[in-house]
Amino acid sequence: MKNMWDTVWTVWSLGTEVYNYIQTNKADEHIGSLSRQVEYLQMHTQQMHTQQMHTQHLLHQVFTLQDIIIKQQCVICVLIALLMITCTLLITWVVGSLWARARNFRSKGHEFKSPPYPAATPTGAPTEDPYG
Repeated sequence: MKNMWDTVWTVWSLGTEVYNYIQTNKADEHIGSLSRQVEYLQMHTQQMHTQQMHTQHLLHQVFTLQDIIIKQQCVICVLIALLMITCTLLITWVVGSLWARARNFRSKGHEFKSPPYPAATPTGAPTEDPYG
């Protein structure tokens, strides 16, 4: 009977060792799989970080260009306003100058007359061009 118990114990011990070996191999495989997944996640995280840095750089460039565009629009608005003021002053000066000349012309006793028109023919067409 003792031999039978020794045999059973030996078989049980071998079975336990085989089971432990299999579990250890499965654990090693699982650890290897997890290790590969961790490496993949690290690589993917690095790629995401690189893309994030690139995106931040592009956003910075966009905001910089937007600021430049806004400044240029402000400068253009100021230049248009200055042009309008200059044109208004020029028109005022020209009209004032013409008004002063007309007043001076009238003060000397002259009157504005319309230009001479040529005599009309019986058909109503002018015979010659007075400006020609």
